[in-house]
Amino acid sequence: MWAVSLGVFDGKRLPLSGNKEGLFFWNRLTLDQELPIFQLIAVAETNDIHIVKNEAYIQELAEEYANYGIRKINDLLLKHGGSSLDNLIDLVRSNFNERE
Repeated sequence: MWAVSLGVFDGKRLPLSGNKEGLFFWNRLTLDQELPIFQLIAVAETNDIHIVKNEAYIQELAEEYANYGIRKINDLLLKHGGSSLDNLIDLVRSNFNERE
């Protein structure tokens, strides 16, 4: 969910390429809690309330936002140098502060 949130916050999606198996564990989500959030994201993106019935589109949208978010987290934690924990804390703080 955090990875999806980062993608939505930055307004960036990254399509999955190659073998998608095991990259996004849709069946591990608590869909009674997360699905409505994904549906709202889809409605906001398409301006079409009927999109909530298109589960394939909603899944693809969530996967693409998550793919971007995961790559952003990965880049920050592994490629910036320094303490991974400090980098993660900085990411959380920067996204929180930008919302205020």
